[in-house]
Amino acid sequence: MSFRVARLVVFLAALGCVPFGRALQGQSSPYASPPSTTSDPAALRRAVDAANRRFESAFNSGDAAGAAREFYARNARILPPGNGTVQGVEKIAAYWAAAATAPQTGVRRVLLSTLDLQPVGDAAYEIGRATLTLANGQRVMPRYLIVWTKEDGVWRRYLDIWNMDTH
Repeated sequence: MSFRVARLVVFLAALGCVPFGRALQGQSSPYASPPSTTSDPAALRRAVDAANRRFESAFNSGDAAGAAREFYARNARILPPGNGTVQGVEKIAAYWAAAATAPQTGVRRVLLSTLDLQPVGDAAYEIGRATLTLANGQRVMPRYLIVWTKEDGVWRRYLDIWNMDTH
């Protein structure tokens, strides 16, 4: 196992992402995702890029909740900065709907940029940067780490965490 993958396993285990950690270690889990085609990095990249474009399109058209419902796995979790963990696709959809409609700081436009995408067992992780345009016109650029899983034959976000640069 490479050092980078080993660090990811430790990170995910610390977050309580046991099913993903077990998959990385080759152990079975009752929550394991279906077999995937992560052996083809180009196909994985196309699938994640397409998912990101669909999310941007729906979110930027005013359907933040619908974008979340399509984009996240049923048992997904998001770890937004300064807030508690939000678990389950419906709660995540409600979170993004509220984030999109906040009067001054609501996110009005999203652009996602993948910086690194790596297959890991039956899952994948993505490191990227988002460009968010807020209701007040300000632009912010959080960094994110995503764990992707295949659900019903479609790549979806299973774990999503982001933070803002301090400089």
